[in-house]
Amino acid sequence: AVAQVGPQIAVDLHQGPEVLKARLQLAPALNTVFALERMWQPSEGSVVHISTLQGEWEMRNPNVNNRGWMSGDVFRLILNIYQGSFGKMLNMELSSNPTLAIAADGKTEMKMNLRWGPRRDSVRLLGQLSTTAPNKLQDSPRAVSSAALKLTLPSMQPARHIRVTYYDGELLILRDDKDVVDVFWRRGACRLDSLHGEEHGASRQPRAPQQEGGPSAREVQLGGQVEDLLAKVEDLKETLETQREQAAQDRSESDKLRAEIERLEGQAASAAVTAQAHVVKLDAMDSLTLKLSEETGAQQQRSSERGEAQARLQTEVARLEAEAVEKQEMLGKFASHVESLRAQIRLLEDQLRTGPRDSWQGYRAAIARARSELAEVVDKFSLAKKTAAALKRDIMQKRGELRRSTGQTDAEAAARERLEEQLEAREREIASERARLAGVVEEREALSVELGEVRAQLAALEASEAEGRERAVAVEAELEEIIEQAKEAQKLGKSLKESGGEGGERP
Repeated sequence: AVAQVGPQIAVDLHQGPEVLKARLQLAPALNTVFALERMWQPSEGSVVHISTLQGEWEMRNPNVNNRGWMSGDVFRLILNIYQGSFGKMLNMELSSNPTLAIAADGKTEMKMNLRWGPRRDSVRLLGQLSTTAPNKLQDSPRAVSSAALKLTLPSMQPARHIRVTYYDGELLILRDDKDVVDVFWRRGACRLDSLHGEEHGASRQPRAPQQEGGPSAREVQLGGQVEDLLAKVEDLKETLETQREQAAQDRSESDKLRAEIERLEGQAASAAVTAQAHVVKLDAMDSLTLKLSEETGAQQQRSSERGEAQARLQTEVARLEAEAVEKQEMLGKFASHVESLRAQIRLLEDQLRTGPRDSWQGYRAAIARARSELAEVVDKFSLAKKTAAALKRDIMQKRGELRRSTGQTDAEAAARERLEEQLEAREREIASERARLAGVVEEREALSVELGEVRAQLAALEASEAEGRERAVAVEAELEEIIEQAKEAQKLGKSLKESGGEGGERP
């Protein structure tokens, strides 16, 4: 039996596992993996305890192992991008093969060294590996970390269920529930020499002698060719069926990605409309805020003018009240002076009546001066009383004006406070609206990035589909050619058998 590895390389299932392993090291191919899986006997290397896999392993997956796109596994998505043609277009590559460290308790650490142009990163994926049954494992992701970003995040991926399809201590082949293949080599293992040893050893083995009366050498050769060709036909049919299944899965995944692109485009368009609505609303709110700010400024100016007028009135009332107090004091002095002068006049008149005649002239003169001074003081007292009354009227008037001005000032202050509160509320609304706009813009940018990533995935998947179609056409052509060769060999063998082995070689 023969398993197809590439367009020009065939893997003979009759070869030993060491030869197949050496070929797998030289050129990782899915059909070599299939061949090893077919010949493996689980009883020879069954994985029952996770400690069996303890150690460091190096991943060397076949480059055509594109099922990782369908697994939803972040690690395999990154791996497919960096190993595929899309990654090469963007100058993305793996600096080295990924490595897997498995501890005795099942803790795992997968490490990838990535390069994208001049930038480099080391990504570590931490998980927990456990056995659920012989040769059946469960991988539970725990966290992912990036050295370039300097952060570690918990993994939100669900657990993966894995089957061990080949294990011999140095080579480990795993398949998950989506048939994604992983090939791991234990670190330090190198089996390339075994290929040459087995091939050379096989070439040095002597041929078994033919039994007398058996078929001719030509018949034996044709029979072997027919068997080989039929085996190739079966293998090519299986390969073709596998490619058709893969193509169907790729078409299904493409439909999903196109639906996802349509959904994201709808969300992006909705986000753009929402952002435009927020911009229009902000323009209207800014216009209203400007008007409100102008009204607030005018009200503040009016309040300031009212305050200044009220201050002037308060100063005027205080001055008038001080002047009134001064007039009251002056009236008191005048009243005291009047009483004093009247007392003096009464005393002088008494002394004039009782005094000697020769002093009458002096008393009369003193009484005349006191009466003259009393008349002058009385006039001043009357004028002061009139002035005090006028001051009292002015004070009452100014106090009335001050009360009215105080009421107007309070009303202006209340109106100003209301306008200022409205302005502050409007500014808070604008700040909130701008925050919402920023959120919508950020969401739209995130949708654009996600849309670009999904389109890139679709492009890579379409390229994979095209490549798969080309391989299927090549396999079909090779299958037709091999079928024709098998038919010709069968006809030739039948002809030789009918002719009694003419031209055949007898022992």
